Amino acid sequence: MSFVAPMPRRAIARRMRAILLCAGVFLGASPALAQSNDPFASVLNQYRPEFSKPPIRIGGFEVRPRIELDAEAIDNVFASDVVDRNDVTLSLRPAVLVSDRRSDRELTLNLDAALATYLNNTVSDRVQIGADGLGRFGLGTRTRPFVGFSFRQNDTQSRRFPGLTLTAQPIRLTSIGGNAGVDQEFGPITATAEARYQSTSYRDEVIADAFNLVAGFDDFEVVSGRLRVAYSVNPAQRVYLEGEVNDRNFEVDPDSGAVPGFLVDRSSSGFTLRAGYARQVTEILLFDANIGYLRQEYDDPTISTVSSFSFDADLVYSPSRLTRVRLSAGRSIDDTVNQFFNGLLRTEIGLGVEHELRRDFLLSAEGRYSTIDRRDSGGAATSDIEEFQLSGSARYLVSPSWTIRARASYFDRDATFGGSQLRGLLGVTYNF
Repeated sequence: MSFVAPMPRRAIARRMRAILLCAGVFLGASPALAQSNDPFASVLNQYRPEFSKPPIRIGGFEVRPRIELDAEAIDNVFASDVVDRNDVTLSLRPAVLVSDRRSDRELTLNLDAALATYLNNTVSDRVQIGADGLGRFGLGTRTRPFVGFSFRQNDTQSRRFPGLTLTAQPIRLTSIGGNAGVDQEFGPITATAEARYQSTSYRDEVIADAFNLVAGFDDFEVVSGRLRVAYSVNPAQRVYLEGEVNDRNFEVDPDSGAVPGFLVDRSSSGFTLRAGYARQVTEILLFDANIGYLRQEYDDPTISTVSSFSFDADLVYSPSRLTRVRLSAGRSIDDTVNQFFNGLLRTEIGLGVEHELRRDFLLSAEGRYSTIDRRDSGGAATSDIEEFQLSGSARYLVSPSWTIRARASYFDRDATFGGSQLRGLLGVTYNF
């Protein structure tokens, strides 16, 4: 992303071409045979023994190493109306999943690293590193503590909508986080208490036009806690109340060389209260929704307090065991690693589809439309920012060892930092 002035929206024709390109991934073969599994589980992640390689066992641990090679063409690397640069990237990513699953506990650790190179030298080569871990204990008992951590370096992809490729920003950063909590049952009532921490630091520049421009990103940390109480006497339905508080601290450096107007202290504190209801309506329809109120107050008096009703809703529809459709909607305050849009009120709707066309050929598509409510420094209302995203992917399971992947995605944003981006990826995975 670069510092650019607002520009007009792109032509509708370009958006339609992008949609058609993504849709073209899904032309293919005949339906697969039915399978016996949870109809609400991800179709892509279902266990397929004929295409699953046995894990390497080390003591009580299962180890699943793999390596991925991807080639990706990017139209408009910076998703900018002003700086329109195209490039092709190559990345090599070794990874390993380590797990220990027992009747009373579950431990997982996922490690990955990648070397990404831009063939046209739009962005310098870089190493991306990731680590995620989760531990759940006391399974099968009334008291079930859990703990997790995450580490990401040079990875600016949002994971708010998993599987949806967002525009990658060539910014170097390091982000670490952790969480800990406990689920406690009291008869038909289950209480969950959780604490979270995230720290993100930047160490790079943003390229704008023909020169490098120091971004002046503010390092930040977020501390939050939540308490959820759910009541259920029927496994098919439950009601719940949930509250969450957060404190966000940004380190503003006036000597960073940032563009005037971006030296704003975004430090804030806030809370969210919500009440929800979840129910398995039928054998093929699952519903979960909540509504509440959110409020975020900022240390800088020039930033208006954000307060609004909030909501989250998920509807999962599985017309067959080969297909899953998920419709989601929500309103929240942005908390992505992208500081430009931190603290803005986002309302969005998303639709995702997964389908097993054949036993060895899996398809998925996901789209999202968002509006971002922003206000100027004086608190006066301004026009909303609109974002549109669409992706489609195909996965061909060649053998237990080999998988071929293809993906196309499109991103479009108007108003502030307006721009669009089209990406196409072809990759191969080898499981050891």
